[in-house]
Amino acid sequence: MTYLPQGTRIKIKEGQPLAGLTGTIKGISTSGAPVIGVGYIIEPDDKSLIYSEMYPYDIFCAFDVMFEVEWDEKDNPNFQKIIDKMVEERKAQKLYNILIRYGYADDVDEILDLVEKWLPEPQSAAGSQNVNTELLVEGFNDCVLKMKEMLR
Repeated sequence: MTYLPQGTRIKIKEGQPLAGLTGTIKGISTSGAPVIGVGYIIEPDDKSLIYSEMYPYDIFCAFDVMFEVEWDEKDNPNFQKIIDKMVEERKAQKLYNILIRYGYADDVDEILDLVEKWLPEPQSAAGSQNVNTELLVEGFNDCVLKMKEMLR
């Protein structure tokens, strides 16, 4: 079963309760039923249309048979190209080179030493019997290593 991604814009169909209401998918409420489909958590653009004393919430659930997609990530493929280009342009920049470019050539080594001391030390999951803890520590240590590698 294919699910609509978080962030997809929707509009409630005519003939349905709240017809014409527009909003954004925030998550999945049910994984799918044969007749009514997948249930989604929707955040309406105008929360005053659903909020009341009897319903004091700013989100609601709707099944995919009740709405139509207004905008989807697939409708704008250039957005991903823009992100990819920005990442590519910036991913290989070392802090050393950036500081030189902005005129800090005289102080660059001192600045990098201070930043390196400021970065946290790698952590240890020794003795932990929790897999989640071990994975989190491994991910944290990988991030610290990557930050240090991007200095010089």
